[in-house]
Amino acid sequence: MHCIQAFLPSTEKDETQKMHFLQSIRTICRATRHQGSSQGLDVFCHGDELAGSIMVLLKEEPRDHLRTAVRQQAMLAISALSSMEMVPEHQKMRLLNACFSSVFCLPPKEDMQGLDTSLYHETLHAMDCMLQTLVLSSPASRLSQELQTILQMLLTFTKSQSAAARERAVRRIGMLIYLMARYSSLEAWRPFGREEDCPACYRGFHIPKLGQLLGHLILLSSCKDKDTSCAALDALYLLLIFLLQQRCSAWPEDSPQHQSVWGAAGTSCLSLHSTGDLTKAFGKYLKPGEKTDVILTAIEAMTDTSTSDKEGASSMLDEAMKDPDSWLMDVPKIMGSIHKNLEHICTEPARHSIDSLVLLLTSQYPSEVVISLLKYSKLDDSAALAVWKVLFSLLQPLEKVLRELHREYWKQRIHMLFGTMTEDSSILCLAIIAASNLPSETFAAAARFWESLRDESLEVISLVLQGLITLSQSPEMARKMKVLLEDILKTLQYVSEDIQMKALLVFRNVLGHMTREEASPIALKLAVKLLPLFSNASSQLRESSLRLFGDIMQMVVWRHRRQMRKNVQRGLLPLLFHMSDQTQSVAKDRCRNKTPLTEVPLPSSLPPALAAAQQLLRISVLLAGSMRYLRWWLPRVPAPGIESSSDSGPRRLFP
Repeated sequence: MHCIQAFLPSTEKDETQKMHFLQSIRTICRATRHQGSSQGLDVFCHGDELAGSIMVLLKEEPRDHLRTAVRQQAMLAISALSSMEMVPEHQKMRLLNACFSSVFCLPPKEDMQGLDTSLYHETLHAMDCMLQTLVLSSPASRLSQELQTILQMLLTFTKSQSAAARERAVRRIGMLIYLMARYSSLEAWRPFGREEDCPACYRGFHIPKLGQLLGHLILLSSCKDKDTSCAALDALYLLLIFLLQQRCSAWPEDSPQHQSVWGAAGTSCLSLHSTGDLTKAFGKYLKPGEKTDVILTAIEAMTDTSTSDKEGASSMLDEAMKDPDSWLMDVPKIMGSIHKNLEHICTEPARHSIDSLVLLLTSQYPSEVVISLLKYSKLDDSAALAVWKVLFSLLQPLEKVLRELHREYWKQRIHMLFGTMTEDSSILCLAIIAASNLPSETFAAAARFWESLRDESLEVISLVLQGLITLSQSPEMARKMKVLLEDILKTLQYVSEDIQMKALLVFRNVLGHMTREEASPIALKLAVKLLPLFSNASSQLRESSLRLFGDIMQMVVWRHRRQMRKNVQRGLLPLLFHMSDQTQSVAKDRCRNKTPLTEVPLPSSLPPALAAAQQLLRISVLLAGSMRYLRWWLPRVPAPGIESSSDSGPRRLFP
């Protein structure tokens, strides 16, 4: 007592004083337990003095080496206080964090010069004893929560940049799992004067967030660091033992069921090392909620900077998607996790896995996916838009999604689910448009949703166009969508390459299912809108506009041909200038070419936009009747970067 009283107020403390102080705490705890009373010890624990002093000692220990037993004695003192229920609850986690930081963040064992190996192992053993005491001394009512808190703290350190810290944390997790698997009954030490709390009974015990723990261990088993990987595999084997004990607890040891389960386990966990195989092996013993937690852990891991975590997470999802009825049962939770993490998932393979998961969920549970999306997100949310875009990119999932949206609309629930969304919103009108049995006149009325698009973001307009592209792949829907073309024409005015490209694709799909008589009027208007796109900075947009222009020129009926000829004549000069862009070699070939344009062969090596332009010029010339004009003009326009030959002299620009 005198040692503790003298130590607490002192400001200068040497190593000897620290050791005496910590050893005195253990001595008093032993004496108190022997006497059956905690009287006297309460005085020192009042005001968190003991816990606070131990925390300070741990923080003062140097992080670059281990030369004293202060860490070891501090953790043994915490263990002694915990056995007497003398560590305040609000201080317990802070003490644990101080212990973990002080020990886990030490350099690798081989990098600490002059390290006493026995002291190193004794320090880790002291931590194991402290954790065991914290778990075993907990009353049954708090045991699961106590264990969950400790495991959660340890899992935090498994994400450390230090391989040594990860391996040490995983070993402690394995030790706690061993503790549960080793004893048939977790006999908690009943605190003095606490008769109302019974010891924790193993058979009624479960690991909280088991799926989350399992998911992290499976990911760690694929870690590139060999020590961490081995530690994770050891922990997984012990976890399998624990699960088998729970599953077999109702069967006699000599029963066929007991023997078959244990026999299968003996060969599976020791021989499986891939994340996919481990996921499949453990899936037999997990409850639905635990499987969902594994999925959520895999999704979250895809945001990690570690490549191995992302690859392992993809393998876990791939395995789960092979058995969706068993693994993908809690659609709202899974969709919520996707929405939460999607913006932080950056690599293409990881995004592909998430896209595949979304599409599979939509195929299996379309109603739950739609309701979850409407609940978790709004259309001004980039993560939500990304998910909608995936669903709007393929015809089959899009049809299912729109069918569910259509049902929600008619149930008059959609405005509540969308929050600020109204009945005439673009997405919902798209759902009405997609109704396959909608008569043409009703379809035309429902299609007047473009007015609402004026106030929408470019991302929403792009999303609607993507939906129209996908729907127009169906001949029946494409024929219906001809009433939309006048409105879609207006989207070409947006200064957005994405929107313009998608609008052109809608035109290509829909016009391809119209007769010449139907297509001719809109083709005239479209031709005018396409001309400015010939000079767009995007080569892909230039090529698409050129090819579509060539198609619509052949769609006009005779009575519209004169007007189309005027449009073509307006486009000849931009086309001619476009002939000399892209590469100097193409420009030189053009300058040397003296043959009529309609007889020029098309080299297979030309860039796509240039090839499209040459082909279009042939058609344009024939339609516009301007061959004589082009024969005069073509040699007189120098290509960019190509100087005129010196012997040709100055050229007049006009005849």
